[in-house]
Amino acid sequence: MIKNHFSAGKKLGSNTYGEKASMPLSLMNRGQREALEELGHDILIKKYIGNAEKYYITQQDQTPMIADSYFYLAELAEWKLDPIEEDHELEWIPISEAQELLHHEHQAWAVDQAFEPK
Repeated sequence: MIKNHFSAGKKLGSNTYGEKASMPLSLMNRGQREALEELGHDILIKKYIGNAEKYYITQQDQTPMIADSYFYLAELAEWKLDPIEEDHELEWIPISEAQELLHHEHQAWAVDQAFEPK
């Protein structure tokens, strides 16, 4: 499982992120919290992959944004509770298909980094 466990969008020229980014949690703790909320599972962080930013314009209102993301390779662990966020569903897919389904290029970069041959 690769988890983009912390990605905060902020408006260009702004010094503030969304609510989640302002919480006093470490990046790894944020990833674990996100996994619980979205999947209902604990995760075991195995490896730090890297940090990447993506600059983009929102389709909704043409606002320039920065997605500042930290990527980790994690292992799905014990089921703890029903997911809090009901609009998320875990689906296992081949790595080769993952990049086509990702929303931003920096997410595809993280998959490349996580699974590149050594």
